[in-house]
Amino acid sequence: MKMVYDGEKLSKQIRTKRLITLEMNIRDAAKEMGISAATLSRIENKRPPDIDTFATLCNWVEQPMELFFKLQKNKK
Repeated sequence: MKMVYDGEKLSKQIRTKRLITLEMNIRDAAKEMGISAATLSRIENKRPPDIDTFATLCNWVEQPMELFFKLQKNKK
């Protein structure tokens, strides 16, 4: 088993906070986070961020980094 990034989980957390909790569009949320709207869009579409952006996003959704990893069976 190995730990892998769970882009779906992070995407869901960001969208929930952005759309439901704060009622923000993607540009305003990205500006608040200090990242580009294009970067936020990629992350909301489950693409992995770089480590600095990942830390920023985790802080923004107020969740620990380890929450966005899951165990995956090793492929043989």
